[in-house]
Amino acid sequence: MPDDRFHAMDSGIKDPIFGSDTPLVFSHRGGAGEAPESTEEAFRHSVENAGVDVLELDIQVTKDGEIIVWHGPGLDIVHDGRRFLKGRDIREELFYQDLKDRAWVIHPNHLNDLEQKPTRRLLTLSDFIALVNQIEDESNDTGNPKKTHLNIELKKGHHMEKEWTAVWDRLFEPLDAETGKRRIVLASAEHKILESLRNEMARPGRKTYVTNLSINEQLSFRRFMPSGMASLFFKAFAPFIYKPEEPAQRPYAFETYFKLASKTLAEKVREDQSGLYLFLTGIFLFPSVDNRDDTRLKKIIGHLVDAGVDGIMTDYPAKVVQILREMGIRE
Repeated sequence: MPDDRFHAMDSGIKDPIFGSDTPLVFSHRGGAGEAPESTEEAFRHSVENAGVDVLELDIQVTKDGEIIVWHGPGLDIVHDGRRFLKGRDIREELFYQDLKDRAWVIHPNHLNDLEQKPTRRLLTLSDFIALVNQIEDESNDTGNPKKTHLNIELKKGHHMEKEWTAVWDRLFEPLDAETGKRRIVLASAEHKILESLRNEMARPGRKTYVTNLSINEQLSFRRFMPSGMASLFFKAFAPFIYKPEEPAQRPYAFETYFKLASKTLAEKVREDQSGLYLFLTGIFLFPSVDNRDDTRLKKIIGHLVDAGVDGIMTDYPAKVVQILREMGIRE
């Protein structure tokens, strides 16, 4: 039965970046708690079963310059049908020689199952884009069309932004073809990669994408963050490691841990016509909460909805969507 306390929240407020009703649900790594992460199986589960708004994915550059959908960089939960690839780093692999059609991701609920399902193979970025289009075409055929947005994180290479500089064209070409179909945010946890990305987008002929904020940039908002322990820890210690800077780009996607958010922060971000998206997954030293019992998780999500956040990132998209339905926020 819907929670009456939240009926007023279903007001059709549109997220400034993706243009969908808030709060949006992002499936982190395709829903890593419910399906083999970063695979066709996970992304189909997120869209077809959970009904998420945004697919969140990470991309890495392999030794042969291929862009792969993988958080990694380790391959500890990837197997070759006989054994796990423990100790191997995807950035040191030749994708077409070592991994293509020879590596599969395990299911989080079946950790010893080395099944070689085609839907559990590692994907290139181009494979992924083709998959998203296929899923949408299938939804159109069934009379239940679904538009899926993307949040793509560029992961750290051995030489920071150097690997990305060598493959900008291979990144932008498949994404530019999608800009008329869906909204895309490009993100990185590394300030240097974000700077390199933004510089590349500023070149003549490049399309511009919304980016997230680095920790440096998030620190410029610390006065709007709450007074809880996680927030106090972040505000007290992060400035010793990261130099606070104003956002280099507006609008932006403010992506951070849920305990660093407040209603005041949500209002400030909205003033900038930007979006506040919160991780329920573990991030840095902060633990995951979306793997906890549903009663506690529902309370957390309720607080986030009351604060007016724009989106929720989770490894358990089906569970989070169900909670939002019980609150009367989603159909």
